[in-house]
Amino acid sequence: MDFFFVQGIPFIHTISRKLKFRTISHVPDRSKDTILKETLLAITLYRTRGFDIVDIQADMEFACIQHNVLPTQFNITPRDAHVGEVERSIRTIKERVRADIHDMPFKRLPKLIIVELVRRAVQVLNQFPALDGVSDTLSPLNIMTGKPHPNYHQMKICLLYTSPSPRD
Repeated sequence: MDFFFVQGIPFIHTISRKLKFRTISHVPDRSKDTILKETLLAITLYRTRGFDIVDIQADMEFACIQHNVLPTQFNITPRDAHVGEVERSIRTIKERVRADIHDMPFKRLPKLIIVELVRRAVQVLNQFPALDGVSDTLSPLNIMTGKPHPNYHQMKICLLYTSPSPRD
């Protein structure tokens, strides 16, 4: 779990070690209340799918809430150390957002678009099975939502045809 910024906009990010499921939240600040709220939301998300969060790896910024989420243990990294999994995930998300921004013909983007680009990058990363994840066929999103992959062989393309109006 860690904070990161995209164009000055703060986000809190989590990634599970085994499932490789990512969560992202745009946060207004890095206060204790915000950290606690977002951490409890992430823990609740996993618990609703039957997963038990045993420990959370985070940096010193999260030490203020370690007693508020018991029995989940916090492993706080020392100063000048980082949690590798989340740092790598943040780099991947930022690379994807940069690529999306570079493809756009605009010089400046509103805050809302930046937030949605970050959400989209995380959504796409969750839709494909991770190479080092628990499953070669199920994506982290499939595991966390319980929904199967779409069967592309049974999908149909429906063309809607409207008759031309008499004026055409």
